[in-house]
Amino acid sequence: MSFSKLSPSIIVDQAMQLFYAEGLQSVTLRKVAAALKVNAASLYWHVRDKDALYGLLAERIFRSCLANVAPGESWQGWLRSFGLAIWDAQISHPDIRRLILIAPADGSNTPASREEILGALTARGLERAQADMAQRSVQALVTGWSILNLGEIDREQASFRRSLEVLIAGWEAEIEGTGKTA
Repeated sequence: MSFSKLSPSIIVDQAMQLFYAEGLQSVTLRKVAAALKVNAASLYWHVRDKDALYGLLAERIFRSCLANVAPGESWQGWLRSFGLAIWDAQISHPDIRRLILIAPADGSNTPASREEILGALTARGLERAQADMAQRSVQALVTGWSILNLGEIDREQASFRRSLEVLIAGWEAEIEGTGKTA
């Protein structure tokens, strides 16, 4: 591949292939460059360093989760589908959970995703602040559950799903004014 055809998207595409085929330890700028048949130094014009590449990988995986959210009519249905899409992604490959732990959380790749999430939830009736807290709590539940149960993920799926339902019911009670104010 010529240098002029390189882009962050092409680099991340190749990194994703390496990630799924060989695991996170194989995602280095040198290995990505070798797979693209370019000099490793040419990648630095598009991706600052390995940490930035990991951030782009995590963002790509997260964006695929958003693409898999069913367009339910209610905010509860959307939030449930969002949680399950993240869960499915995080349990699909053990290194995804490792990536989440080490990818930089500088926020540089996430504003568009956050706005997409908030837009989906506010369009279904939540106020922006409620939508933000609800989606963050779902992400925290999913990520915490999948990371804390690394070796027992299959056994934990039913417990996770029940916990997701309880969390959404809690938000529903909070929003309807029957729960305690957060």
